[in-house]
Amino acid sequence: MIKKFASSSIIYAGSVLLFSVVRQLIFFPLLNKISPDLFVQISFIIILIDLLVYTFGAAIADFYVKAVRNNNKQEGLYKFLFYFSFISLATFFIFYFYGIAIELSIVLSIYVLVYVLNTLQMKVFFNNLQFYKNYLYILMRTLPYLFLLIYAKYVNIESFLVLSISLLVSEILAYMLFKKQLFDSGFNYTEVDTVKDYGVVKFIFIYLLLSLVLRMDMFVIETFFPDKFAEYYQIISVFMIAVTPITMLTSASLLSILTKVDIKQFIKYKFRIILFLISIAMTSGLVFYIISNYIVNYLYPDNILVSELSLFPFVVIFFTLLFMVSKTFLIRYTSSNKILMLNIASLSLPIFFITDFFNFIYAFFILRGVLYMLALLQIKLEIGKR
Repeated sequence: MIKKFASSSIIYAGSVLLFSVVRQLIFFPLLNKISPDLFVQISFIIILIDLLVYTFGAAIADFYVKAVRNNNKQEGLYKFLFYFSFISLATFFIFYFYGIAIELSIVLSIYVLVYVLNTLQMKVFFNNLQFYKNYLYILMRTLPYLFLLIYAKYVNIESFLVLSISLLVSEILAYMLFKKQLFDSGFNYTEVDTVKDYGVVKFIFIYLLLSLVLRMDMFVIETFFPDKFAEYYQIISVFMIAVTPITMLTSASLLSILTKVDIKQFIKYKFRIILFLISIAMTSGLVFYIISNYIVNYLYPDNILVSELSLFPFVVIFFTLLFMVSKTFLIRYTSSNKILMLNIASLSLPIFFITDFFNFIYAFFILRGVLYMLALLQIKLEIGKR
């Protein structure tokens, strides 16, 4: 099992790291050089898109994974979740609320829907440890960003609609491709009875809060400290490259592996896992603390904010790793109510530090990581109460 987890995780992490490199180290730095104004516009809208696709996509897909046990494919539940995914079209109103034009809001809401359907499809492959399929999916997802760079530089700099349409087309093509592969593998959910479970509604609400926990800093800074938003986003987009490999090793791949791991097995190795996690987070934080300034200055030479954030690289990397990895175990082994309370606490406590930019960003990452790590430590106590 450990060998399967290691090899599968490395395959999955490599594919997601490829996407992060293209978007964070190629797309955004070059876009910033082409048009700083377009950079600010697109960066915030992409944050909003990421929040919404995570809310619906990860919630619905992880709800399905949470129900899978060993070789039970839960095709009836999958069928219900497939149709239920169309609720994500309601994101149109959120895009429109943020001042996005009606036609663009329609395109983006359909994009969110197809993204959610693709996320659900990919979970079936991941549950069968077929993580290599994610490389093709990632390749299809990166092409629109590369296309926009060429289009913005040589055709029209105000071209977010072009990116939106390109994103939608790539997702539709991916959906058609992977749906055929699902049916060819024998996973034909259309031929089974629907198994309804509206517990997914609560799961979506939990993941909405979790999405806000993931990106709360961006929305707070864009609202209360708009003059620092662009430089802060540049810094964080670089920092997340250091986090991505490890979080990807222990996110989707780990959650799929854990469908085959009994909670007693986890409790047996819980403290070893936590010590290993802390060691990796500490090492990663120290390494990036040393090299982060050089990377940010190379990609964004006009960024002056990075020089004012001395310990920030270590804080971001260390506590984000604690949060992200703990989150995966908690989704699998703890109750939805527990995660709900964690999200509420993670959103509420940093508000007390909102009067100062620097205090807020440090408090946000530290509190989030500490709260989730404490919850991970208490999993055994929670199980004992059942």
